[in-house]
Amino acid sequence: MIDEKGGEYEQCWRSLKLLEVTLELYGQTQEEANYQVAPLRELHKLRTNGIAHSNPSKKKMAVSDARKKHGSLSNHFKDLVQRVYFSTKNIVEFLPPNQF
Repeated sequence: MIDEKGGEYEQCWRSLKLLEVTLELYGQTQEEANYQVAPLRELHKLRTNGIAHSNPSKKKMAVSDARKKHGSLSNHFKDLVQRVYFSTKNIVEFLPPNQF
């Protein structure tokens, strides 16, 4: 999609950065694209710090932050799932059909 629109990217960029650039090429501002991708970045960060590369101090900090902000891990989970859902829905609706 980036190539088709004449955009540029670096080979080392991962999927979320590429998605953000794609949204910009299709008309969203940098701020709008960043806003749409933010919940996906948060989910990725939680997965990386909390599970995949389990660093006990980062995991503890993530749990503490989630509880402080949302009152419980359950509330944090529900909030994040809702934001990821709406973000994904908006991205799919924004990009041209048949691009996936």
